[in-house]
Amino acid sequence: MNASVLFRGVKLELPREQLGWDTGTVEILSPLSLSLSDSSENVLRAQANKLTISTTDSSETLPKKAASVDTNQVTWDFSAEQLRLPVYNRYSSSLTIEIGSSSSIIGIGGGGALALGVLWLADLADNEAKEVKIPIVVGKNLKQLRQNVLNDFAASTHEYQVAGYITTTIRLDRGLDEVRLSFTSRERLLTCLVGP
Repeated sequence: MNASVLFRGVKLELPREQLGWDTGTVEILSPLSLSLSDSSENVLRAQANKLTISTTDSSETLPKKAASVDTNQVTWDFSAEQLRLPVYNRYSSSLTIEIGSSSSIIGIGGGGALALGVLWLADLADNEAKEVKIPIVVGKNLKQLRQNVLNDFAASTHEYQVAGYITTTIRLDRGLDEVRLSFTSRERLLTCLVGP
């Protein structure tokens, strides 16, 4: 019995977002501006709250004093050097934005975020600044929602309400850079650079 196998070349063009590096640094280039919808007034108010921005590998917190409030809009301003977050598994990671924390008594209750926004890093192209509009949601189980893509399917399986949108400009700087020095030991870094 003879068997033949024929391999045929296929030309495949992937979107730019799928052609990037898996390791990089998320850079937030402009102030984060939250615009609340009129219907969200009962669940989330326009007030100064802390803002926590995180990837799977790092997080940064902007304090209440960085926020300025104007009617239904809150803007968090920061220094350009402050918001650079490393990420190692970009295609399976998200940028999570948590607004405020609910009040809790020490030892009792959770004290979790009041609202949450999720942007999956697979949607960003390498080294390209992109203005993003991230839906901010409020709901019962935000801890579980941070692991989901917030789309129509998630809305059918989880209870949440879109309270508004955060807009900012983000760039994914591909590869390794100086931000990683604070996240790794000297020995591990030398091993990566020159080998064992």
